[in-house]
This record gives sequence, C-alpha cells and structure tokens, in this order.
Amino acid sequence: MREFARRVGKGHVINMLDTEIDNNLSEYNVYLLAKKSMAELTRMAALELAPDIRVNGIAPGHVLSPSNRDDTFEQRVRDKTPLRHLGSPDTITRTLDFLLDTEFVTGEIVVVDGGYRL
Repeated sequence: MREFARRVGKGHVINMLDTEIDNNLSEYNVYLLAKKSMAELTRMAALELAPDIRVNGIAPGHVLSPSNRDDTFEQRVRDKTPLRHLGSPDTITRTLDFLLDTEFVTGEIVVVDGGYRL
C-alpha cells in the first residue's frame, strides 16, 4: 500500500477480507489470522496514508459455495443467514462501487453477509 501511495499519489485501496474475521475457527486458523491482520492493517493504513489515499475493506460472506459442497450446504447457510439468501458477485461489486464513489469513507470494513455474522 505504501508503494501504491508513492507511485500514484492519490487513490483508493480496497482490501478483500472475510466475514469470519470476528470468529476463531481453528479449522481455518492460518487463513483467518491473515484476514484479521489485513483488517487491522486496513485501519492503520487508512490513518497513515490519508488524506491522499483512502483505505477500506470488504468482508464478504457466502457468495460462491466451494466446489466440494452440495445444495444442502447452501441451504444450511441460508438458514443461518437472517436475510435467507446468499450474496452474489454483483453484491460485492456494488459495495466496491459504493466505496470508490464515497469520498468521505476511509478505514472502514464493510461486511456484506446478509447478517450471517450476527
């Protein structure tokens, strides 16, 4: 991010995180530790690189199911999600557009998971 800031001067960094960063799933501990660290780095970099570079994150929930999962997996996820449906790639791109277009937002992580983390 520093190199990006040095090269472009003004801009916006969007880090891709995961809705599970608030959890401690031992099965995915290395992956989640990396995502949790990226979340904290997002906030730190937002302070360091302001006012010329805005830094935000998107933490998607279940958008695309892993290829080794069946329809019952998706139904279980839907049942645990307050909005009762999965997201889509379009959901993430609309969130990206919001962050790019909204010039008074930095250091934020937008969770896009239909309420799953609740």
